[in-house]
Parts: sequence; C-alpha cells; structure tokens
Amino acid sequence: MLTINAEIKRGEQKLNGTYNVKLRLTLDRKVKRLSTSLFATPKDLTKDMKIKQSSPLKREVDNLLRAYQEKCAKLQIELNHYTIDDVVDYLNGEHEKEQTIDNFLDRSHNASLLADGLNRALYGENEYSWFIQ
Repeated sequence: MLTINAEIKRGEQKLNGTYNVKLRLTLDRKVKRLSTSLFATPKDLTKDMKIKQSSPLKREVDNLLRAYQEKCAKLQIELNHYTIDDVVDYLNGEHEKEQTIDNFLDRSHNASLLADGLNRALYGENEYSWFIQ
C-alpha cells in the first residue's frame, strides 16, 4: 500500500534558515521523496522536526498531501502493479501538465488583454492610445 507523508530533513536547512517540505512516498518498502514549493521556518517546527499543529503551514501541507493521495488513488496502484518509480513518474507528469496548462492560460489571458487594449485604442479611447503610438 502506498503511503504519502510530509517530512523535514534536519540537515537540509537553507541559507535563509528555512527547510523544504518534502513528500515521502513509500510503496513495497521502497522510498522516494518529492520536493514541494512549501518551506518551513524553525517556528513552524517542533524539536522533532514535525510541523506544529498550530502552524498555518500545517493546513497547506495537509491539503497538498490530500491532493497527492487523490491523484494516486486514481492509479489503482495495487491492481495495476505499479512500482514507486511509476508513481513518481506519474506525479511528475501531472505536475508538468498543470504547469503547461497554467502557462497556456496566462498567455491566453495576456493576449485577451492586449486585444482589448488595441481595440479600445483604435476606437478612440484616449486612455489606451499608447497601444498604437
């Protein structure tokens, strides 16, 4: 059975004093770790390097864990005999797809703003005249 937990590595403190929150995936006694975009400060952590229940970071980490667990549940890992490497490849691929979609939507939004600005400039709105000067 796949387990996913958050972990902080004591020896991996950044120069700014923070620690990267990593996701530890375990399947068939094999372990892989994924870096996240979340960072913990010493005040977020207990002496045992666990995230404090009272820390605002705790909710973010729990949401991230839940999202990864839901993605993995779709794989039906035991039924399909996936390895830990298959799971990590899938999760990395999902992350890349989400980034691609986000980039596409950002470009689409920017193109819409440009077209709107040009349209307003062409039809005499002085506020937008700089578009065509």
